Amino acid sequence: MRKTTLLIITTFVILTACSKKEVVNTTQTQQTATVQQQNTSNMHSEPTKTSEPIKQEKKGEAVFLSDLQFDKIDGTYKKGIISFNKNEYGGGLQVDGHPYAKGISARLMSGDNGSVQYVIDGTFKTFSGKIGIDDGSQSQKGNTGQVLIYFDEKEVYRSEMLKQDQTAEFNLKIDGVKMLKVVLSASKTNGSLDPAIIFNIVEPKLNK
Repeated sequence: MRKTTLLIITTFVILTACSKKEVVNTTQTQQTATVQQQNTSNMHSEPTKTSEPIKQEKKGEAVFLSDLQFDKIDGTYKKGIISFNKNEYGGGLQVDGHPYAKGISARLMSGDNGSVQYVIDGTFKTFSGKIGIDDGSQSQKGNTGQVLIYFDEKEVYRSEMLKQDQTAEFNLKIDGVKMLKVVLSASKTNGSLDPAIIFNIVEPKLNK
């Protein structure tokens, strides 16, 4: 009787141990399968690449003439200086109390002129700007300046003779024009010792 009881107890202990071991193995197998599934999911889920927008040129976008490479500079005053986006002395352009970052400036003695020519190959629609003597110019009251504009060697604009406190604006159609030339001119005065004027075309815009 004791042997039978002992045998029954021993068998029960063995069966219980085996059952626990199976439970542990099953749990470990499930955990391993879960980890493998997560790894597989991570391998296939790559970050989404966002494409950068393509920059397109806007219609009517302005280009400043003073930023373009000129074809030729000419003038009657050999010591005259033509500057771009600044005056002769390296300072900013200022006309009628207003500063300007873009423009063409010429230092001219009495009766002299300076010109700048550009090849634009008919790529623009309009040409506009403002004209005036630079506020830093030490011109006398009698000194005046003038601007002439040529399209393909033909004069299309001539401003009035402007005094120190006067300005003029222009807005011209330029379709199909291949050669653009601007001439800045100083009036002839009686005094040979009159100081030079600094004459500006500010905000000279070419619109496409």
